[in-house]
Amino acid sequence: MGVLDGQTAFVLGASAGIAQASARLLAIDGATLYLLGRSMKRLEATRDRIHEAAPDAEIVLQKGDPEDEDTVRAAAQSAHGVHDRLNIVIGTVASGGTGPLVEQDLETFTNFVMGNLRSNFLALRYSAPLMTGGGSIVFISSTSPRFRWRGWGTIRRARPRSRCSSASPLQNWARAASESTRYVRA
Repeated sequence: MGVLDGQTAFVLGASAGIAQASARLLAIDGATLYLLGRSMKRLEATRDRIHEAAPDAEIVLQKGDPEDEDTVRAAAQSAHGVHDRLNIVIGTVASGGTGPLVEQDLETFTNFVMGNLRSNFLALRYSAPLMTGGGSIVFISSTSPRFRWRGWGTIRRARPRSRCSSASPLQNWARAASESTRYVRA
């Protein structure tokens, strides 16, 4: 019996990285998982990896874009509908990159920053009202804004994106959200 038995967790971007690792740990602790990701093939591989560690885990997969409002709204409702409760939401959808900010065009910069914020906002917007019994919404981001690293937004020529340009706003936004809802831990 795990500490999360009877709880439902909705994980966005669950087919890779930190979201996949988070889902695995939640399953080991007994949570029912509702996983949203862009690739069903990768979601199925994630499910198989999780079942290696937690053979009895209940896992629901949904292919969809975590940045699409209708998709996230429906996924949050479906996650809640699995057992008529939603207790945990994990938002980790982000893309990385390095390079000088001054070399980014406005469209690239805006798409990068908003892409890293949009899915987390949608997760909060559509999950929090469903968490009537309490729960936690966790946003995971990079530590890059806390350190000055060459090529992470100001110095080295590399890919035309900056990790700091989106991780810092997400961290500040999550702190603000934690003051306006009891579900966000920042």
